[in-house]
Amino acid sequence: MTKHNGKAMLSTMPKKVDHKLPKGVSLDRDFRTREPRYYFRAPGKKKVRLRETPGTAEFEKEVACARLGVAFAPAGQEQLSHTALRRQAAEGSVDWLFAEYKRRVQGSINATLLARRSTILEDVCDYKFGSARCGDLPYADMRKRHVLEIRDAIRDKPGARNDVKRMRRPRPIDFSVAAI
Repeated sequence: MTKHNGKAMLSTMPKKVDHKLPKGVSLDRDFRTREPRYYFRAPGKKKVRLRETPGTAEFEKEVACARLGVAFAPAGQEQLSHTALRRQAAEGSVDWLFAEYKRRVQGSINATLLARRSTILEDVCDYKFGSARCGDLPYADMRKRHVLEIRDAIRDKPGARNDVKRMRRPRPIDFSVAAI
């Protein structure tokens, strides 16, 4: 409560954060308790919840881990290895095809275009067919009806749907030894 002209009144303004947050870190308050929640968001990625107290060394380490896309383990807990966080793509899967595509076009197309295509392809790989993730399935079994189902599910605007559909027929990839 604050006093205004000698009368007590409730303060409806949220408390101001006394310290400057690192780039990419945002403050969201719980709508019921007004408790602060801190999140880190890299461009084009989802928010990651930060649980340490801002201004501490642990908070800085947690932000650094979030920037790298690595899970943060507080002091006293075992640190996960990098390999535990990365999905290993099986040869012949949609994930594997996506990784090969990114590897082969790196440097030959504009970085912005590659980022846009990567976002679309990551959404396609993360789409679920029942309990199976699309990225884990063999790409040779994908048919036009599967692409249309994915397109309709991950994009809600007609123009965005066309972007997904266009990704179905990229230039053929030459897998011969001479091409490498």
